[in-house]
Amino acid sequence: MTKRTRGAIASLVASLGLAVSTLTVPAIAQSSFGSSDRDAGVEAPAPAPSPEEVPTDPEASETLDVSEHTEIDPDLEGVDQFIVAYSEPRQTIQSENGESREQSQEPPRSVIYEELYKKGANPVDETVTATGATVVKTDRKLSQQEARDFINEAEAKDEIEYVEIDQRMHINAAPNDRYYKHQWGLHGEWGAEVDEAWGEHPAQGEGEVIALVDNGVANHPDINGNIIPGYDFIRSSWSARDGDGRDADPTDEGDWYEAGECGRTRGSSSSWHGTHAAGIMAATANDGRGIAGVAPKAKILNVRVLGKCGGAMSDIADGIIWASGGYVPGAPANPNPAKIINLSLGGTGQCSRTYQNAINRAVGNGAVVVVSAGNDDEDAATAQPGNCQNVVVVGAASDEGSRAQYSNWGDTVDITAPGGDTTVGPGILSTVDAGKTTSVGYMWKRYEGTSMAAPFVSGVAALVRSVDPALTPSQIEQLLKNTAYELATECPEGCGAGMVDAHHAILALTDPEHAGDRPAPEPAPLPDPYPWWWGW
Repeated sequence: MTKRTRGAIASLVASLGLAVSTLTVPAIAQSSFGSSDRDAGVEAPAPAPSPEEVPTDPEASETLDVSEHTEIDPDLEGVDQFIVAYSEPRQTIQSENGESREQSQEPPRSVIYEELYKKGANPVDETVTATGATVVKTDRKLSQQEARDFINEAEAKDEIEYVEIDQRMHINAAPNDRYYKHQWGLHGEWGAEVDEAWGEHPAQGEGEVIALVDNGVANHPDINGNIIPGYDFIRSSWSARDGDGRDADPTDEGDWYEAGECGRTRGSSSSWHGTHAAGIMAATANDGRGIAGVAPKAKILNVRVLGKCGGAMSDIADGIIWASGGYVPGAPANPNPAKIINLSLGGTGQCSRTYQNAINRAVGNGAVVVVSAGNDDEDAATAQPGNCQNVVVVGAASDEGSRAQYSNWGDTVDITAPGGDTTVGPGILSTVDAGKTTSVGYMWKRYEGTSMAAPFVSGVAALVRSVDPALTPSQIEQLLKNTAYELATECPEGCGAGMVDAHHAILALTDPEHAGDRPAPEPAPLPDPYPWWWGW
């Protein structure tokens, strides 16, 4: 049974009034700009795991908790191909001179046919293998129990040596990163099917640039290899904490603040928010350390727009335009324009013209703009820039496949992705700095929030673009919606098309059987009725 099927069953059960009660906790308020307290790693207390379940890293200052699901065996979905080895039948032949010898007979295929007929299946194809066994394909898939019964009954016959399911094998795509097994968002039962996507196509985001428009990135060995030079667009040296306003160094200097600052009665430690988002999108894979990113071969363009107390809309807008390759007065040209822009930030109010103009410029430059929905458990239409046009708005889900209790919702949400919900399970593990204020060294930590969900979608967008770079922003959005799967529970508030599914998005581009999910080609633009030379 696939997750899509299980999701449909869960929705049916919920519609019949059979759903169990869930714990509801008020969402933590989001600041006007930048990361929310929830995004900054506020986690509900959890029971301490037993010692053997607590992996530690000598290079990290944090202990990781364990919360995993058991994957469903794909063979449970049905079996329609078997390997049959017949006991070699022989008969004694009398020669003309009176000598006798043994000669092989044709295998008694009727024995297998009879057992298949009992299960309501017919053989439609047979192929002899190099080992001498025969591959038998049936006209319908047998259930796991039917297949088990068929094998047992067939092997009880003297004419049959053995029968096996002709299992489908896959590339071993799982990387050797130490904490990969804790990344449920990549490979968990209700994750984004990223591991399956890696096995389907080797590109893994290679050649793609994702712009991280955030509060900068700190030094971290798990992401350093995939960070390319960006720019710091914070005009305020007080907020930037680097003393010189806009410059070519977008390193995160720390966004901590004291009590009474930023309109808050209590102070806050540095969030290392952008560093965490960067790891989700493109942490280096197969380096034996830490985690793997969704698109581990993609590059991250570090565009710093948030600092102490958040960031100004004008700085964010300039960062969006520059990230896509647009011109920004006073800033150098961007040598590495991004085709995916991640905005894990937001504030209240209707979409401003400043935001919309910047987004339109970026989309016009060929970039898909991915925005977090917000963490206030309210209609996402109340938060900008998620309520702007031409963006992909991302809600968050728990590891149980349901809307995270804090995630914004509504018609504005386009799709959902793993964001974690610590009221029911783990958050999202990624890269951060260990410093409470300034940088002191690297570590890995679990955060929760739509700020974590958006980087999953940005990473998947990089995966699909690395397979087909000709895809337009609107085609990428439609592809991700077409291939999303249903959440485990109904989302009457509105969670978009469902959970982002990297595997089926790749299949839609590479497998003719899934071509129906591929977005339609966009019509060629009409010729300009007023060309530039009109009237000259």
